[in-house]
Amino acid sequence: MKLNLDLPKDKWEFIKRKLEQFKKDSETATLFCNAIESLSFEESWSQKIFQCLTSNGKNPFKFPTTTELEDCTYGSAIVKQCELSGTKWKSLEKIYYQFLLDNYSMEKK
Repeated sequence: MKLNLDLPKDKWEFIKRKLEQFKKDSETATLFCNAIESLSFEESWSQKIFQCLTSNGKNPFKFPTTTELEDCTYGSAIVKQCELSGTKWKSLEKIYYQFLLDNYSMEKK
């Protein structure tokens, strides 16, 4: 069984609130709450690209070229941030497809 830990911040906060009551009685609950507190909720490149494509009505299941993404609202900003961080666009393709595999599934109708 694979446990996907890529949850939104509000879901982690919900889990933490539910575990808080057990912190005094359970070392495991305490450790889990501490782990949740230390999480970073910064969006990954894959999340930013996916959200940009979907909000602009583009196909999110195909990795875009920089030109395709720049045609989207806020797409130019993502490409620029990527360039400024020193990340090569082509290197994101494999990471993006792994993000899709980990978080989404496609079903044939």
